[in-house]
Amino acid sequence: MKPWFSYLYPQLYLPFSFINAQNIEPNTNWFFSSIGAKAGNGSVEQKIFEHASYGRQLGLIIEVLLGMIQKLDNINITDKDGELFHSLDRLKTINDAISAIKKQDVGEVVGGIKDQMSDLKRKNEKEYRQLLSEMNET
Repeated sequence: MKPWFSYLYPQLYLPFSFINAQNIEPNTNWFFSSIGAKAGNGSVEQKIFEHASYGRQLGLIIEVLLGMIQKLDNINITDKDGELFHSLDRLKTINDAISAIKKQDVGEVVGGIKDQMSDLKRKNEKEYRQLLSEMNET
């Protein structure tokens, strides 16, 4: 219960008095901390992810698998493996789509660089020539 005289002396909060201070830093570790104890160690998973992302790990596995299958084309497969071939075709389709997305992304980056270079040439020819000479040296 508040004393009756507290209404006579209201509390005043000035800017930056930090009465409502809160941490607004994003928590990006939520995925690794939610890994169950039986599934693995979250901190180890995070270190592995920082070294090679899941996409990179899966990409390497797909490259190796498709390369091995391409070298083993002369293997005699029975009809019961039809589902295996269906899955393999789906994997090849997915891999082709991923390659197309990567190629499109590179095209967009190259287009952006070309636009920036032409803009730089228009705005500052000297800096443009200097950048070209630096790029040719590497």
